[in-house]
Amino acid sequence: FGNMALIITNKNLLAISSNASEFARQPLFGDTNMSYTIANSLIFVVTNKKIYLYTISTSEWKTIDLTGEYVRTHAAFNKTGTLITNKRIIAYSEILQEFHFFSIDAFIPVYSYTVLENKIVYDSLQKTIVYRPTTGEYSIVNFD
Repeated sequence: FGNMALIITNKNLLAISSNASEFARQPLFGDTNMSYTIANSLIFVVTNKKIYLYTISTSEWKTIDLTGEYVRTHAAFNKTGTLITNKRIIAYSEILQEFHFFSIDAFIPVYSYTVLENKIVYDSLQKTIVYRPTTGEYSIVNFD
C-alpha cells in the first residue's frame, strides 16, 4: 500500500516500509481470526489474542494483549488509527508514536466513529468522545 507492504503467513507477520531495508518479523502463536487495516504510515493486524501495530517511523512491531477483550472494529487514516473493543477505545498517534486508551461502558457502546486528519470522533447514545492525535488527549461531550 504505497509506503508499506504486509505479508501474513500461518506463523509470522512480515512488514516492510520504504524507510526500512529488511522485513520486520512478528511471530504468531496460535493467533486466529485475523483482520488488518493499512494506512499511509501504519498497519494494524487484529487477531483473537492480540493487536499488532507496525509503523513506518519505527519499522518494528508493537503489540497489545487482548485478554478478556474482542475488537469490534478498527480503522486507520494517514498517521492515526483506532480500535474499539468491548472494554475500551484504543487510538494510535504516529505523531506521538504511542497508544492512548479510553475505557468505555459495556452497556453504552460506541456505535459509530469517524477518522479525520486531525481527530477521531466516537459516538454513543449518551456522549461523544473526541480524540486528538497531536496531543493524545480525549475530550467528552455528555448528552445528559
